[in-house]
Amino acid sequence: MQVWVDYDDRTNQIDVTMAPFGEVKPRKPLVSVVRDLSSVFLQDMYLGFSSATGYVLSEHFVFGWSFMVKGKTAPPLTLSKIPKFPRVGPTRLQRFYKNRMPLFSLLLIPLLFVVLLIFLVRFIVRRRRKFAEELEDWETEFGKNRLRFKDLYYATKGFKDKDLLGSEVLASSSFKKSAISLRMQSLCAPSLHFPATALRRCRIPTSAVRSLRAELREENDHLIQSALDSASLQPLFIDPYAACFLPPYTKKELDIHEQQQHYCLATKFIDDKLLDIAKRIDGLKQVVLFTDGMDTRPYRLNWPTSTMIFDVSPEKVFEIASEKLQGVGARIPKSCLFFHIPVESGNIEQRLRSKGFSGNRPSIWAMQGLPYESQSGFEAILSAISSLAMNECYLIGELPANITLQSDLSKWMEKLFMSNGFRVKVVSYEEIAASLGVALPSPVNHDTVLFIAQQLKFSDDQMEKWRQEFQRVEEDGDEQGFEEL
Repeated sequence: MQVWVDYDDRTNQIDVTMAPFGEVKPRKPLVSVVRDLSSVFLQDMYLGFSSATGYVLSEHFVFGWSFMVKGKTAPPLTLSKIPKFPRVGPTRLQRFYKNRMPLFSLLLIPLLFVVLLIFLVRFIVRRRRKFAEELEDWETEFGKNRLRFKDLYYATKGFKDKDLLGSEVLASSSFKKSAISLRMQSLCAPSLHFPATALRRCRIPTSAVRSLRAELREENDHLIQSALDSASLQPLFIDPYAACFLPPYTKKELDIHEQQQHYCLATKFIDDKLLDIAKRIDGLKQVVLFTDGMDTRPYRLNWPTSTMIFDVSPEKVFEIASEKLQGVGARIPKSCLFFHIPVESGNIEQRLRSKGFSGNRPSIWAMQGLPYESQSGFEAILSAISSLAMNECYLIGELPANITLQSDLSKWMEKLFMSNGFRVKVVSYEEIAASLGVALPSPVNHDTVLFIAQQLKFSDDQMEKWRQEFQRVEEDGDEQGFEEL
């Protein structure tokens, strides 16, 4: 059908005329009413269409319309250009769902219930058979004097190798159809009343930690430093998981007091800055850590809710470290998300975005422990951070001495960071020690430089967002929007 709506602002008369599609406009309107619409019309208004609401489902299609003001007649529609009427009514698939699905549902629900009941009964029967025990003749007279298979099964998480209690074979116990060898350093019934993993959570005494040495690493190992500081009477920070990376024995003593203190000061400084900045960010937080793969910050720090943590580190080291951390009960906070980005992947920027990182949201960046082969390697990472970090975001961390051997360190770092849009400040260990009330020993040639930098430019995502907004304003001719931008 065709509809004509005419309104005369002098007589306040509204005429509504209707005719079948393709017919000319009738002379006599279908509806004619007098209504003053001056209180309704504004200086600037939008014209649109709406349909009545009700309980009956209906569809309305507007194939064409024209409009004119100031006493002129609206131009007629070109009927040849009117699109074809769409298909109305349910399709074959919709009719099938409407007519057949209720019947299938009535048959499917009881069938699913029967199948689930069969699986449940089978699971219970198999479980009882698995943990069933047979009493020996002598046990009938003297009573049971053995460890239950069920207790041992749960204590070792299904007798997995990583949850074995020791390294010596001291007993072999037979339970019906299974032969189980328990490897323990000491075996007594009372000690098995707690899970096997509890044996690994004991605090290592300072005297014992001093004799530990990390495998395939130098003697001033950071893991030992974290373990030593956590075990001390007045630690700068608590790292309950660092000791899980250390071997249970060593052949010589270590003397790492001075290097240890500088590492612990740097760790404390980075920890405090990360948490302080994260707590000041509203909404979703993004934290990117460049580490050696054994960083425990995602597990031990009290992260705010809605924090996304990205660990950029060597993949092989990270996999081994994650397995060890899970073995001692380390867990990511429930309100946070954790992602690993292999540093060998090459395109760190693309990998971060694929995990959900956005340059239009605030982020915090930290560096500690990531091995740099050369200065160019660090510059490539700094360039990637510069592309992703939003304006006013912070980068905190330490650089190894092998890429900071410059005659004027401050000017070299200022030039390097400023070329990537960062304003940098070198932080001295003496400054941190003074703020914490810690007395440093005689000056030591430590092998790292501590810094904090702030992003001054916009990220690539921010620039793209602004570009699209400027393009929209230019195309729409939105002068007010241009002034707001």
